[in-house]
Amino acid sequence: MSALASFVASAAEHFVNLVPWVPDTFHHPHRRQPLSWAASVPPASWNQPSKPPWFPHPSPITPPPADDIANSTAACTNDGIISLTKTFVKIEGAVIITVESAVRVISGTFGEGPSDRAYPRNATNLPEVCAVIVRVANNTASDDLASRSSYRFGLFLPTAADWNGRFLAVGNGGQSGGINWPEMGQGPHYGFATVSTDTGHSSNDATDSLMWALDRPDRVFDWGYRAVRGSVAVAKQIVRGYYHGGKPRADADGGKKMWSYWSGCSTGGRQGLKAIQDDPDSFDGALVGAPAWDTRHLFPWIARIGRTNLRDDGSVILNAMDPAIMAPLAARIQLLCDAADGVADGIISAPERCSAINMTRLACTAGTPGCLTLEQARVVRTVWDDYFVSGDDQGGLRLVNNGFEVGSELQWYVFLGGTAPSSFDMQFERYFLYNDTAWSWREFSSRVVLDSERIDPGHATADRYDISKFRARGGKLLMYHGLADGVVPSRSSTLYYDRTLGAMGGREQVDGFLRHFQVPGMQHCAFTPATVSAPWMFAGAGQATWLQLLSPALSVRPALPKYDYWLTLYRCPVSSRGIIFCIRCTSSSAHYDCATSNITVSFKLMAWTEKGEAPDSINAVAYNPDWSVYCTGKLCPYPRRAKLTGTNPDVASSWTCGGRRAGRPGDD
Repeated sequence: MSALASFVASAAEHFVNLVPWVPDTFHHPHRRQPLSWAASVPPASWNQPSKPPWFPHPSPITPPPADDIANSTAACTNDGIISLTKTFVKIEGAVIITVESAVRVISGTFGEGPSDRAYPRNATNLPEVCAVIVRVANNTASDDLASRSSYRFGLFLPTAADWNGRFLAVGNGGQSGGINWPEMGQGPHYGFATVSTDTGHSSNDATDSLMWALDRPDRVFDWGYRAVRGSVAVAKQIVRGYYHGGKPRADADGGKKMWSYWSGCSTGGRQGLKAIQDDPDSFDGALVGAPAWDTRHLFPWIARIGRTNLRDDGSVILNAMDPAIMAPLAARIQLLCDAADGVADGIISAPERCSAINMTRLACTAGTPGCLTLEQARVVRTVWDDYFVSGDDQGGLRLVNNGFEVGSELQWYVFLGGTAPSSFDMQFERYFLYNDTAWSWREFSSRVVLDSERIDPGHATADRYDISKFRARGGKLLMYHGLADGVVPSRSSTLYYDRTLGAMGGREQVDGFLRHFQVPGMQHCAFTPATVSAPWMFAGAGQATWLQLLSPALSVRPALPKYDYWLTLYRCPVSSRGIIFCIRCTSSSAHYDCATSNITVSFKLMAWTEKGEAPDSINAVAYNPDWSVYCTGKLCPYPRRAKLTGTNPDVASSWTCGGRRAGRPGDD
């Protein structure tokens, strides 16, 4: 176990509830219950695109001239903020906008505490902001429950002097309902007007069931896409007015472009993809991590692997929460697959070259310590393998969902727990799909897949691969996914990338606006398995917030000079391996993330979006417990991979982005 992994293991309880989608990898006395999505066999209207005329659509924002920025007079009060939405309400006459609160936070903390079930930890160490909470609802009196809508969002507005002229929306986790205040708290430090929605309900995946969605298709639709769309639209209207002396302006009345960005991982990644597919004008740049984009296939697959892990009597075959089983398995896989990329560095960087494992090598005589039974080995193979059902146009098989990569085993406890059956594995079918609380894992069959494809609860699936409208407006999409992810299979992101290439004419048509980075050794959105010290920190969505909770001292930032929104931490430790790593980052030295900033990957996305500087690589970091650098690594845009060209594999400069990754047996 690396030193940092040991430290994280003891500290994880302090951040486990922050992002419900991310499983408590280092702390699991009780089974988590993330992912699952409720409703019944819904009304016929669920099978049609649900975009009622009252629903607001986001639009680009025109920023104010410099003199307006310096002299903003919009009041940070309920009345002052609501006045900025009057033009919007007049245009979108069916929308009711209510400002629940608007308060000036000089410095310190803001959030809703325990009343925000999903994110009970407040944003801390804030600079001066106007903190706003808004509710958006439609005033139709329709008997069609699915057409109703009500959700809230939070908005941090920096002072006029500190605003950088940019808008940032941050995503959510799992099916939890709440405003993501902790993640929002990163944006104002760099001058962003920052927003997050509650997705239309209040819940915590770690402690609550998905009963919030039972008989409530309106909530499922809001969670699926409507809450993000409407929150972004109304928040932009407020920003448009707030920095124009309190006077709303039309988009076309001049001024230079104001850049608009999305940042989210897991469900947050799905939300970002959904936004740029359905509303390409929503954002100029999108940072999308480990997106759970294919909801109508992902969750039947989860139920399927859960069912595979149960005997007919309901007993568990492979208890993925038992370290006596999983630790030896992970160690054996690491031994078999580590050097598949040509470098034995303790990190599985080329899982696609190690997929044809002879499962009998993982099994041994029953009762032998550290070995799997043949029955357990068959479950492992099922979890690794892609899931197919019959029914393609040629009468053969078609892909439902990708399996996990080798190297992800230490995160399988999320789905393959020690009790049977896991409610996690059934909630999608019970609440999102069939509206039947008695639905049992024994009822699972390929019919569940077909029903899920037909209904697509909440129309949450983000599978529109032709995003040429987003490209045409100059949009940039930067995706990433950890190869050791045991929550959302990393191959699903590769699948999305490949299908986008197919829909848009190949890599030459896509490479100019879409880059996808695979992260060897990283689990779901962040961190690394306990036995691996892979560089994983590059300021991806949510990563800075989690580190801030692990080490609150790192969240103390110096005052930001005007418009110097890249300034962050202040110390420059030396790692145990002798690598100098300066945690004071500026726009001219943004090579690594600074533990609690969102510099590296966000800076690269903005440089690409605003200056046309495409990201040819990303540097990542692994830390020691004292937050000095353990090692650094280089991430390459898929399908290129990092090749060791120097002498020290622990330093990013020893790696270059070389040839294409090898395919799996049978791949073209």
